[in-house]
Amino acid sequence: MGKECIVVGCCNRDTDKQLGLKFHRLPKEETRRKLWLNAINRKDTVTGKDWVPAMTGLEFAVIISYKQRNAKRQLPFQDSQSRPDTEGAELLLHLSATPQTPTDKENSAKGKQHDTCIKLLAEANMKTKQVTEELNRLTLENSELKELKCKLRFAQLSEEEVKFYTGLPSSACFKWLLEYGRVVLPKSKLLEDSDMLLLTLMKIRLNPPQKDLAYRFGISESSVTTYIHAAIPALAKKLTFLIHWPEREEVMSSRPQCFKETYPKCVSIIDCTEVFIAAPADFEARNATYSSYKHTHTVKFLVSITPAGAVSFVSPAYPGKISDKVLTNDCGYLDFIQHGDVILADRGFLIGDELNELGAELVISAFTRGKSQLSARDVERGRKISNVRIHVERAMERLKNFRILSDRMHSNMVPHADSIMTISAAIMNLHPNLVN
Repeated sequence: MGKECIVVGCCNRDTDKQLGLKFHRLPKEETRRKLWLNAINRKDTVTGKDWVPAMTGLEFAVIISYKQRNAKRQLPFQDSQSRPDTEGAELLLHLSATPQTPTDKENSAKGKQHDTCIKLLAEANMKTKQVTEELNRLTLENSELKELKCKLRFAQLSEEEVKFYTGLPSSACFKWLLEYGRVVLPKSKLLEDSDMLLLTLMKIRLNPPQKDLAYRFGISESSVTTYIHAAIPALAKKLTFLIHWPEREEVMSSRPQCFKETYPKCVSIIDCTEVFIAAPADFEARNATYSSYKHTHTVKFLVSITPAGAVSFVSPAYPGKISDKVLTNDCGYLDFIQHGDVILADRGFLIGDELNELGAELVISAFTRGKSQLSARDVERGRKISNVRIHVERAMERLKNFRILSDRMHSNMVPHADSIMTISAAIMNLHPNLVN
């Protein structure tokens, strides 16, 4: 009896004598046998279940193998529910090429090789996982560092950078101010308290646009505006104690030598400083703030400096049109003057009568109007006044180092002018004495 292929749809027989046609028995080893039967994909015509050969000649039935795995024979029909004969044939060819069941010795050797390979693969997978996790961590850290580099933070600043950005004398002074004023600083999920203080002081010291600060600190422009409007008045209130009128004994003990020799009873040198502002929208406010001296819109402050160069008094902001005399009489400065005090001022301060009533003395340079030449006494007096008043000019220069006071103040910052001047003067007083 000839051999016949048992694959569904295949009608090859060994009598065909085709070149490359080979027949193979079903393997007896159970696992491989199941693989072959699955590849044959033959169903029982009665039960519809997977076909299992009986213990007959069919148990050793054979299947086809194509020459070079490419030769195809036209079948008379093909079961639409079964796999294509070429697929089954190819799979069975692969199974037929697989070595038969090895011996126990071979199984043992291969088992050891298999275990070794599994162990090596597990170790390789573990190392790959560790390397991947480390790579992900470094990638995230690199991303965070790049993002952090673009954001300004107090923790990154050097000593010189702290001085430049804040106007404070040192980073230690910044830390003290942070601890003292932390309770009044606005709270933010994006900024630490130190960064909130840095943001506020940078606005006063350098006066950058809100958008610039937003870019530097990595927050929105609206958040910058909100934080600044909340922080400036609160911080000014906390720092008011740094601007105080000293006792006469304190002033006398800290006098520089130049004052001891010329004006030993001097307790205050006063001057007015004007801050440029944007023209107000209201017509009356626009008229009141126009300074004929500066030829622009300003707000004016009276500032008192001690002989050592500390700020002892700062008036509220007044419209730039107001005269120095009216401002001085109105702002409360005269309430601090005692009998016997000597006050140095510029020619514009015509407050001699008011000071005389308090038993104090006003020292100003002699007027030149109506005189062809000053007397030798007036010239010498003017020289002495100039030698000591230069220190108040230096103090005013320190104040104007806060650029928000030297630039034209934006209209939305004008309502905070008093607080800005207070903070600037307080920071100035944290510096060493201007005059030794």
